[in-house]
Amino acid sequence: MKIEIKNTIGTPIITFSNFKKGSIEPFIFINFLTSVNINGFEAKSNILVELTDISEMLANLKVLNESLKRIFFFQHNDKYLTIKFEPNTTGQIMITGNLRSEDYSSRLEFKFEMGQELLPELINQCEEVVNRFTKESPIDKYL
Repeated sequence: MKIEIKNTIGTPIITFSNFKKGSIEPFIFINFLTSVNINGFEAKSNILVELTDISEMLANLKVLNESLKRIFFFQHNDKYLTIKFEPNTTGQIMITGNLRSEDYSSRLEFKFEMGQELLPELINQCEEVVNRFTKESPIDKYL
C-alpha cells in the first residue's frame, strides 16, 4: 500500500509507504516512510501523523478534484513534512513543500506540477489507507 503524489508525466515524486499503526488511545497515529525524489535528489524520513490528518487530506483532495478551487496543506505537526496543493490557471495542481530531517539540520524543498487527471488515483490511495486503519478494531492489536 502506497500513496504517491506524481508529476504531470506520472512519475512519483512523493511517496508514503510502510504504513504502521501507532498508539490507539485516544487517537490513531500512523507511522510511514516519506520519500521525496526530484531532479536527482532524494530524501527519506519516517513521519508520524494522526489518521485524521490523512482523512482531512482525502477530503480536501476530493474538493480539489471536483472544483479545482481548493488550496490546502498537508503537514506534520513538527513541520518535518509540508506539502501545499494549489490549482493553477492551466488546470494543473502546483505541489510545493519540503521534507526536513528530525534535527532540522537539512531540508529538501520541492516544487512540481501534477495533472488533475491523477487526482482520482491519489484519492483512491488515500481512501485505502484511511479504510485500512479505521476498520481495524483496537482489540485486534491485542489478540
